[in-house]
Amino acid sequence: YEPARSFERTKISLSAATASAPPLPLEIADMSLGGMRLRAPGGLGDRVRSGSAVVVELELGDKAHSIDGSVAWVTGGGGDAAGPRLGDSFGVQFSDLSGEDEALLNDVRLGRLSPERIVLFLQA
Repeated sequence: YEPARSFERTKISLSAATASAPPLPLEIADMSLGGMRLRAPGGLGDRVRSGSAVVVELELGDKAHSIDGSVAWVTGGGGDAAGPRLGDSFGVQFSDLSGEDEALLNDVRLGRLSPERIVLFLQA
């Protein structure tokens, strides 16, 4: 289930990971000013829960830029995480974006900026 959106989504393909140990490898499938959809190629297991707070950290050169959000929805996950499933994905909804946040996200989603690293800090 994916809720209706009011922002234009752009399909992208960027790698990301969680900050947890061990890290959960992720692929960012699409992004908008409202949020992004991530896939877990190795399966989610029970590591991501709807409603959890998230901080997305984008590393650009010698600076890290943090954007707050929350997990809006999760598909797949739970049960046996031995193998990936088509539905192992989740959505992050961004909150309280500043003008700088919006400009940065626009540049990333349109391919004008490419972060060296994207890390998600998931909070219970």
